[in-house]
Amino acid sequence: MKNQRGVGILKVIIIVAIIVVGIILLMQIMPKTEYETDTVGKSTTDYNSLLNKKPSAQQIASAKAIDYRSLYKGANTLNGNFYKLTGEIVQKVEEHIYHVNMTKNVIDYTYIEDSVYYTDRIQISVIGTPSEILMEGDIVSFTGESLGNTSYYTVAGSSNEIPFLRVYAENIKVIGYTE
Repeated sequence: MKNQRGVGILKVIIIVAIIVVGIILLMQIMPKTEYETDTVGKSTTDYNSLLNKKPSAQQIASAKAIDYRSLYKGANTLNGNFYKLTGEIVQKVEEHIYHVNMTKNVIDYTYIEDSVYYTDRIQISVIGTPSEILMEGDIVSFTGESLGNTSYYTVAGSSNEIPFLRVYAENIKVIGYTE
């Protein structure tokens, strides 16, 4: 009787081991997908598929300048449109995601050199690897596709909503830096 109970327990252990090994093998066989936070802060399609969905030369050439107010207020109607912008990288949020201040302001001093600074924060998702390393303080010029607005939480815990654009690496260039 004890021997039969031991055989039954052994059969259960073997079945569980086979199931565990089967699950591990299945996980190894299934394709691995790298996800990139892109559209309005939500994980979207496979990052590699985004690399294959680059905008056409015509879309890039047709991009127009836009001011912050229009970009922010038009979030629901401007999706898919391309815009040319210049701004200062103020924060690297995560891999490929940056906050950029896009509105250029100049303080006019009478006796010293004018001081330039940027305001009005937007978020960009850079798809691919830019030709230069991007870092805080870089002034960048880029063409990006509007993806609407996204929200982020500040260090103080409040939520801010800002415009969000997808920018392909070949369409962003470092043109200067702040001191």
